[in-house]
Amino acid sequence: MLLAAFGGGVLADVLLFVSKPSTQRVGALRVFAFVTPFVTYLLYFLALNLAGGVVWRIHMWLGVAFLAGVVGLGLSVLLAPPAIPEQ
Repeated sequence: MLLAAFGGGVLADVLLFVSKPSTQRVGALRVFAFVTPFVTYLLYFLALNLAGGVVWRIHMWLGVAFLAGVVGLGLSVLLAPPAIPEQ
């Protein structure tokens, strides 16, 4: 479990260093906000699966990882909302 958390943290640091997400670079922010929780939860469930501790089918734990990414993406929309066109 510790290696999964460490791997997720290292990936987040590398992605942060490479893509440099900010409110001026909204695309990079959205990718970072989705990928970081998705991969962290994916590594967590893969580690649980290797340890024999997951009784869920792959659809369930992969869906949980995907929804974690969607929640991160939604939070990035709150941080940097899309521009409202002027009328």
